[in-house]
Amino acid sequence: MDIQVTKDKIVIQMLSDLTANVVKDNIKRAEDYIDKDNSGAVILDLSNVENIDSIGITFIVGLYKTSSGQERDFKVIGANDHITNLFHLMSLDEVFPIE
Repeated sequence: MDIQVTKDKIVIQMLSDLTANVVKDNIKRAEDYIDKDNSGAVILDLSNVENIDSIGITFIVGLYKTSSGQERDFKVIGANDHITNLFHLMSLDEVFPIE
């Protein structure tokens, strides 16, 4: 996971599949950035993610909740067709933007 902070956004770029092992190692770090930095929108970049499991979905929903709890915009970018379809089936595309 790579995190880039600018004055108006935090971009969290996942560098591998979003599965239980990856989430376990990265959830605290991502949430700490959101909690400590007031840089505006939170953008989750999934362009390097091919697969996602239920823990990965929970991770994304948790980031959304943390962001919205601080009245920040949240969106997902770079998701492949498989992941985008999964979000659609779960109606997550009605909760936050997926680009």
